[in-house]
Amino acid sequence: MSKDLELLGLSITNITKEEALDRIDATTEGLHTMHFVNAHCINVAAKDAEYHAILANADALFFADGSGIRLAGSTLGCPIVDNVNGTDLFPLLCSRFAKTGKRMFLLGSAPGGLLRKQLVGQRSIPALPSLLGPIMAISRQERNHL
Repeated sequence: MSKDLELLGLSITNITKEEALDRIDATTEGLHTMHFVNAHCINVAAKDAEYHAILANADALFFADGSGIRLAGSTLGCPIVDNVNGTDLFPLLCSRFAKTGKRMFLLGSAPGGLLRKQLVGQRSIPALPSLLGPIMAISRQERNHL
């Protein structure tokens, strides 16, 4: 098992896409938050205490997303084993959930981005409409009341 990458007090889970799918599958009872953390997220968290607190208080996994995180891992002596990004993982997760009958709920801050993911997913995953609960976009202020 690979060592997780620690950045700004956040532990970025250092696993393969397949391991990420297994972990997500194992944590689907109840409501959990999972984050794809890229270099931009770390830069924002370094300057925005509220955003850092949201990440620090997450109850689930952080996935290493992108070349910036890979570079940070390499520089800090913690090589990242896979680029576990949402673009690649989302269709794989949909395929897995279609086979197991599980459902998902998408929450984000940009309605266009979430709808675009849903439409791309529908083209590649015919069962996607039956997998998704409501798709909801919220503002930063609204998120504080969840």
